[in-house]
Amino acid sequence: MSVRLVWSLTAVSLLLFGAARVEGQPSRSQQTYLSAVPFPDGQRLRIEMLDTAGLRSRESVMPSEVRAFASARIAAASGLPAGFSLGAGTQSVFGAWTANEAERSHSIPAKLIALFPIRYRNVPLAKGSDVLSVVAADGRLLTLRRRGLPRAVDAVEPRVTATAGRETGLADFGRIAGRGDGAAGEAELQIWVDTDQGGHLAWHFVVASRTLSRPAAIEYYVSAVNGAVLSRENAVYPTYRGRTTGTVWSASPFRPVTSVNLSSMRVTTPGLGTAITDGQGKFTFPGSWAPRLFSARLSGPFAVVSNQAGALSTVSRAGFGFGTTTAIHFAAATDQARAQTSGFHWTNFARTFAQSIIVPGEPRLANLPVNVNISGACNAFWIPDPVHPTSNYFLAGNREGNECPNMAYADVVMHEFGHGVDQMNGGIIDGGYSEGFGDALSQLASRQSCAAREFFGPQTCLRDAAIVVFWPFPPGTNVHRIGHAYSGFVWDLVMRLSFSMGLDNAFVLARQLIFAAAKMNPSSVPDAVQLSFLADDDDGNQFTCSPHFRLLAAAADSHGLPRPTCVAPPQP
Repeated sequence: MSVRLVWSLTAVSLLLFGAARVEGQPSRSQQTYLSAVPFPDGQRLRIEMLDTAGLRSRESVMPSEVRAFASARIAAASGLPAGFSLGAGTQSVFGAWTANEAERSHSIPAKLIALFPIRYRNVPLAKGSDVLSVVAADGRLLTLRRRGLPRAVDAVEPRVTATAGRETGLADFGRIAGRGDGAAGEAELQIWVDTDQGGHLAWHFVVASRTLSRPAAIEYYVSAVNGAVLSRENAVYPTYRGRTTGTVWSASPFRPVTSVNLSSMRVTTPGLGTAITDGQGKFTFPGSWAPRLFSARLSGPFAVVSNQAGALSTVSRAGFGFGTTTAIHFAAATDQARAQTSGFHWTNFARTFAQSIIVPGEPRLANLPVNVNISGACNAFWIPDPVHPTSNYFLAGNREGNECPNMAYADVVMHEFGHGVDQMNGGIIDGGYSEGFGDALSQLASRQSCAAREFFGPQTCLRDAAIVVFWPFPPGTNVHRIGHAYSGFVWDLVMRLSFSMGLDNAFVLARQLIFAAAKMNPSSVPDAVQLSFLADDDDGNQFTCSPHFRLLAAAADSHGLPRPTCVAPPQP
């Protein structure tokens, strides 16, 4: 028996138009850098929920058939005007595709989530202009969302060169940041959609400071028609303090170190080339009896460490083939050495944890620069360059009276990688949500409520999701506090789920719900909460309660977050 579901007026307004714009005073750490430049939010996007009535393929389809259905039908169903088309979508299957009730008991209902970027006469639209589809196991199109579609586009051929556009960004960066050490990344031609839904041909790039100890970065859209700056967004996503281990720090620099397998690392030997270590840190080469020198550095297909305080740690060992094992160990006896091994290990760990929502072969997360031991203290940040993003971590030290450990440790590295996951799934649309998702990824992976354990010394916590903060916030609220409401919702959900299914299953299910919402590229914290309810849908009817509705609703209510409401309690 299904129970009717109604959406509150507040929830609908937030889902369709995004959360209220938050521009307020930056934290002390941000004031040093680019406090006048806002973090992105979802305010400019116009969201349209399209009619999906009658759109289905056939009864009982398998994942491959659902994919084919989604690819073939979404373009027609999205009703794009002349000149607009869908680009290559990213598709992810979530949930248990089986009729076995036992196998489905601790999994979200099976569905395919696909996000299709929009193009206009072969020019891609900027981040946030896309079509979302959610398809159920029986082929029904549950949701079709069109977002950021311009009413008109001013041009498709640039009148301003990429070089001129980058020079405009560099000059603007120098004026705003008050410094001349900016470097512009590669420029890509896109169509930027403003708050009035006007489309503008633009050069998209990031200008970042060369001095990582005083980070500053701005994401630009510069008109390719008249050279004006259309949009500037703060592109430094900071968090704070921690420590890890290769010998790495296991949790924070105040806790014991541990020895871990260093996976996804390049090992080289003359004449035989390069091998990549597996999940157990193992590597193989064609062998012989002759001795060979094997060398490794903290570099691999997913993370490339750069030590900003000196030479990069490298290890070389002689080895023999046939029956012997060559042990390459990064002892990391000092903090600066441990920052290198820890930054490398925890970046790869976070990538593995979030693998389900990272597109295979995603070029921007290949050879990710991990800059450690940056001069300064008490900070870490992600720069979402559209071509070459970076992850960055400060040395231990004192800042404004606070003693902080080296930042390249587990919680901080996983939080920063969370920004990368958000960027790869449609772009960082809302700074508050991105901060909350970074904390949530760290908390789900470490299975503890604190984001950045022992940030201010032993037994301290930077942001504890078990401490309840309430939505909404007044204008000017810091993005980290906004994100705290979301990470608190996630942690509350885990705890409530654990009472009925045990802690292990609770973490698995919460991870599925939160990652499925992330794949849909939320426009705000309330939007992310709403999308978690959609991820839990099991019958293709948005007006009936999903299997875990009561627990999702209780977690949202505990933080004052908008949510769907039931006319009557769902049947057990």
